[in-house]
Order: sequence, then structure tokens, then C-alpha cells
Amino acid sequence: DLFVNMTETEQQSYIISMDLEREILYAVILVIIGSLIYFTTQLKKSTGKNFIPDVKHVEHIQPANLQKPSNKKKKGVGNASKESRKPFAHQFLKKTLKGHGNKVLDMDVSSNGKLLASCSEDAPITGSNTLSRLKSAPNSRDKKGKCVTKAGDNDSDVKKPLEKNNNTTIINMNSKRPPLFNKYCQKLEKESSVLHTLLQQYVLSSEQLIFLGYPCKIDSNSSEVVIIKQPELSSQFNTFGTVYYKQGKRTNCSRCNQDFFISYGNSYLTLQKCAYHWGKLTKDVDNKSVYTCCQSKIGASGCELSDYHVWSGLQPGINGPFYDYATFDSKFCKKRLEVFALDCEMCYTFNGLELSRVTVVNIDGNLVYNEYVKLDQVIDLNTRYSGITQEHLQNATKTLKDVQNDLMQIISSESILVGHGLDNDLRALKVYHQKVIDTCVLYPHYYGLPYRRSLRSLVSSILDRNIQMSSSGHDSVEDARASLELLLWKVTKDIGYLLR
Repeated sequence: DLFVNMTETEQQSYIISMDLEREILYAVILVIIGSLIYFTTQLKKSTGKNFIPDVKHVEHIQPANLQKPSNKKKKGVGNASKESRKPFAHQFLKKTLKGHGNKVLDMDVSSNGKLLASCSEDAPITGSNTLSRLKSAPNSRDKKGKCVTKAGDNDSDVKKPLEKNNNTTIINMNSKRPPLFNKYCQKLEKESSVLHTLLQQYVLSSEQLIFLGYPCKIDSNSSEVVIIKQPELSSQFNTFGTVYYKQGKRTNCSRCNQDFFISYGNSYLTLQKCAYHWGKLTKDVDNKSVYTCCQSKIGASGCELSDYHVWSGLQPGINGPFYDYATFDSKFCKKRLEVFALDCEMCYTFNGLELSRVTVVNIDGNLVYNEYVKLDQVIDLNTRYSGITQEHLQNATKTLKDVQNDLMQIISSESILVGHGLDNDLRALKVYHQKVIDTCVLYPHYYGLPYRRSLRSLVSSILDRNIQMSSSGHDSVEDARASLELLLWKVTKDIGYLLR
């Protein structure tokens, strides 16, 4: 009302004064923002000039003299930008981090801020008797079953010389958990039974076990095991599958997709070379399907030659019944409510894919069991994927039955097994087990089952790191820990509110 009652001249003067006040306010705000930016820049410059690290002192410091690292949580480590992942070029960092074998961000600073402490992962001990060492070693959990990180001297974790004619891996249970599991175990500071209960929602159902091709019993009271294999979805059309004759059966090569004949005792009736592509089909820049091994198009002859065709040991449909499958029993093992990650490596034999190495790690990521298995009549070691060489199997003394007996004293019927594509591992182990968590189901393929994402793809997209990069093949220890880390990541995201 006051503005309306003003004359035209007074109204114009009032508007001009309001505009002037607004401009003055904007100018004051800009001056304040500029001052804050200036003082912040000067503060950073002065802080950088005043910090002069004692390089000589850090270079010659002994590990025993390092003070206890700070337990404060590092913020932003998991969301590091691309700039932070660039190689460190500073002379101080080059000299100081020279002996650190793991990620640079796995370093910690002492309480006085002058010394760096490494939490790089130690290698397992090797020796002669896995089972006796495993029984005598203390558990990596406290009396309440919680995850604990033990501090102290790590001299006992140093790898000892391997005895001659012995290829058995011995694990020191006193060793610290790998650094990548620290952040998960700190969040999952629950008793073993509570953690076991939390993971029950991820255990596969009976229907899922059957559909995915896990060993399943015909009857709960029977020892007969059957395996139902779904027809494989392939880019190449296969008309025949498996055809049975009086003298044997015609099956399909797992690598070149050609038909060949084997007897009912799994002896080869067809002796011809196998030309195949070891790479997978992918799209090139022209959106055409080519093999990653030689960049050849579909239909091109194989770029690698083998003396024999190979097969998985299973036929599409119902396989079995089998009578030589073992079952974990709680009466042999006192550790009922435990969680283990399992990974196996297989080689091609006349019987199909057979076990050549088995690795078990516990919920803390520590290695529990690692053995090479003696094989007969090996056709192809499959080194490019299994990582198994002839040297690994030369000194192997354990048979499949020995490995089954060892695992029965570690794993019970109530233990939860974690892995990626565990149906292949349990078939190779010839073990029937129902408490299974499969990362193939935790992180399903875009098209759904039976399509599966590879472990390497999951770790790259979910955990933002690379595995299986070695040219010498896969490492079962790395794969077992990767599948366990994928599970822990899933738990912390799904039920993290319960753990706060």
C-alpha cells in the first residue's frame, strides 16, 4: 500500500535504491567467496612447504621398530579417483614404497606421522604335513567366534623351504587376514553362529541345485547321486548331442564342437587331432563376431592343435547314479557353523574333467587347505586356464580319496561353502553338499540362467579390480578369495543396517 501511494518519482527512486542494495550484497558475497578461496590456497601451499619427510630415516628403519599403525578408518579409499590411481613419481614415495608388494593405499602411518607401515599380504608356509598342522593350529577367531586381527611378530609366516619330493602346502593359522578382508570383517564383527544365520538367505534351494547341475541325491536316505546337465547354449548349432551304440557312444568335443566316439568304459574309439580356438567370441570394431585368440571369424579353422578331443565327463540330461560320492558329516568335524570359500582346478583326462588342485579359505580370507592331486592318463593339463603344469603334479602324493578325507575333518554338513560355479568344483571333488552359496546366482547374468557371468567380469565390475591377469593361468587361491569377497560385499550392501 505504501508503494502504491507513492508518486511516480518516489517509486522510481525506491526501485533504484533496491537495485543498488542488491548489487552491493552480491559484491560482498563475491568478496567473501574469493577470500575463502585465496586463504585456502595459501594454507595448502604453506602446509606443503613445511612438510619435509626424513627419507634417510624411513629407508633404514627395521620392521620391528615400527609403531602400532593407527586404526582410524581411511575415508575415500574405496572411491579413489582416476588421478589417485596414477603411478607415484615423487622421489620420497619411490624410495619409501620400494619394498611394499601390495597396493599403495594399503599402507598405514604411525602415530607420530613419520613412519609408514606396510600391511602387504604374506605368503603361506610350506611343509610336509597339512592335516597335523591344521589340527594343532589355533583358530583365527576369538572365543566368542568373532573375527579378530592379531598383532605381533609375523616371522612365523615366512615361507619355509619345500622338502624334497613333497608338494604339500601347509597353512599357518596365526597369520593375519589379507588386507582386503579387513574392511568387511570390521563390519561383520558378529559371532560365528550369527554370521552363519545371516548367510542362510543366500544358500541355494534344492530346486536351484538341481537346475544348476549340482550333485543331488535321489533319496535323502540313499547314497546314490545323480547330476542333471542342462543342454549348453552355444553359438554353434549341435544336432546330435550324445548318441549311444553297442560298442560305445558318440559325444561332442568341448573345444572344437566335433563329434567323436568313446567306449562305455571311457576309452577313446576316435583318435584324431583337435583343432580349436581357445579364445571366446567377441565383437570387433565392425560389430562382427571374432575369436579373441586369433581374431578369426566364426567358421574359421582352429588356431591351436591338440592330439585328442576332450569332454567334460557329463552328457546332457540325467547322469548317474553315482555311488562314489562323499558326504560331509558333522561327527567327523567339530566346526559346524563355519563358512569356507572353495575353488578347484581341473585337467582333461580320458574320464573328462578331473580334479588337479583344491583350495579352501575361511571367512577371514586365510588359506586353510591347498593341495595338488595325483592324476592318471592326463590328456591336457589345460594350463592356460587351470594354471597347472607338469611340475605341479610330479610330486603330488594325494589322491582324490585322500583329499576327501582331509576335507571331512575341516568341513561339516552344516558348513556353508562359497564359490563361483561350485557345481563344477563339487563334481570334480565327487562330494555331495547342500549348504552352498554360488556367486553366479548372487550376481545373475543379464539374460538369466543358464547364462553366467565370469568371475573375472564380476570382480572387475563389482569390486573394481582385476584378477586372472597372469599368463600362466588361474590361481585357485585368488579365485576363492575373490568369490568370498563378492559375498561379503553383497552382505554389507544388503543387510548393512543390521551391522551398524
